[in-house]
Amino acid sequence: MKLPKAILLDLDDTITAFDDVSERIWEKVSRDFADMYGTPFDSHELLAKIHEKGAWYWSDPQRHKSGRSNLPEARRVIMKMVLQELGIPAEDKAFALADAYSVQHDAAIRLMDGAKEALERFASMGIRMSVITNGSPETQWRKINRFGLSGFFECVIIDEEVGVSKPDPRIFALALEKLSLPAEDVWMVGDNLLWDVEGAQRTGIFAVWNDYRQKGLPEDSTVQPDLTVTSIFELSQIIGKREARYDVILMDADNTLFDYSKAEATALDRTFFHYGYEYSDTVGNAYREINKKLWKQLEGSLISITELQYQRFFRLFTLLGIEEDPTEFNLHYLDELADCSQLVDGAEDICRLLQRHCRLAIVTNGVSKTQHRRIDQSSIKDCFEAIFVSGDIGCQKPQKGFFDVVFADLNIPDPDRVLIVGDSLASDILGGNNAGIAACWYNPNGVQNETTVVADYGIQSLYELNDVVFPEGAGGFRGTQFRTS
Repeated sequence: MKLPKAILLDLDDTITAFDDVSERIWEKVSRDFADMYGTPFDSHELLAKIHEKGAWYWSDPQRHKSGRSNLPEARRVIMKMVLQELGIPAEDKAFALADAYSVQHDAAIRLMDGAKEALERFASMGIRMSVITNGSPETQWRKINRFGLSGFFECVIIDEEVGVSKPDPRIFALALEKLSLPAEDVWMVGDNLLWDVEGAQRTGIFAVWNDYRQKGLPEDSTVQPDLTVTSIFELSQIIGKREARYDVILMDADNTLFDYSKAEATALDRTFFHYGYEYSDTVGNAYREINKKLWKQLEGSLISITELQYQRFFRLFTLLGIEEDPTEFNLHYLDELADCSQLVDGAEDICRLLQRHCRLAIVTNGVSKTQHRRIDQSSIKDCFEAIFVSGDIGCQKPQKGFFDVVFADLNIPDPDRVLIVGDSLASDILGGNNAGIAACWYNPNGVQNETTVVADYGIQSLYELNDVVFPEGAGGFRGTQFRTS
């Protein structure tokens, strides 16, 4: 495979999240509309009708092209049809619904995970970049400037400015002309199989499909990408492929891969609500302070996990004047916590990067049933060959006995080829020290290490783990699919 001298990039849902944030916003404005006007239909019926009419409107190529040039107006047209079919032929309400979505959607647009890092990596490798996008120039430039991206691109080609749209090969030929490069030196990457992939291939350009939804190629697809990735970050790793420093990487779970702070707050809120009490940030902060002290005692083998679980709520209830059984309350809390699997930014990208060249395992302290359920429900569970939970092993990080079990189960012959990654100096990094393996401290807030615990590496973003594991660059992805015919 010949690597590119330049990459043409689609904008929406390749660099910036566009459709990726749409569903959440439609759900919210549908609920708000139904609540505000007391409609005879609920928000689910409204949302279903929005999807139905939206699919009809955008299915026609001519309507699609004109609608893309003025999205707020197109949404007004669609919402007018939606409300008419639902028995509310009120133009003002239809426009209010459409405009509420437009405002909230524009505010919610963000960079796709790892996109900025990918662009920086392409630039560091000397790969030239340009954007090819369909849409309104005002809208597309606003996104590019909002995120400070213009400096990455030699040119930005927007269909309305040049008079020809993707998938017409002429727009790709124009990009080649501006870059003064032949097609064989250029790659195109985008999320639309017709516009981005087929259009580029008809020009002789190597076409990369960004399957960011990870649904795979449709069975009836007549378009076959030359390469399939799930993000441009992944693509940047493929192009910058290097050999890994480590054979085995042990990943902590909470506040390293999983956003435990968010999961904890959600579980506490739901549990307090279940028992009829109001939950607040003040209550959450009091709980966390108590829980933090108890976990330090557990890590020092001063108390058992059962004592910790009882005492954290017993002490909190004493402070708040609540009369509930701490044991029962804790069981309900753990059940709620088990359903919270929110990931830290970059966790899925980096796990799919690492799994191609390294053996991955999760090493976590916690209750066995809760941790296994959270991991099993996550999108990264398939990245790991083993999951080690202190509740299963009978001792916890940072004790050497915990790592003895891990080493024996994974049949690790050389500790010099093992890395542990975690956010806790007291359990993850000290555990690495005790086990005689390299340790990488995930320190997103950039706090100072004022302990005697030694971290071999320090990172503030999981994306930085790429440079820890792969000298001078990155590796590839097990999930990457190249076209074989």
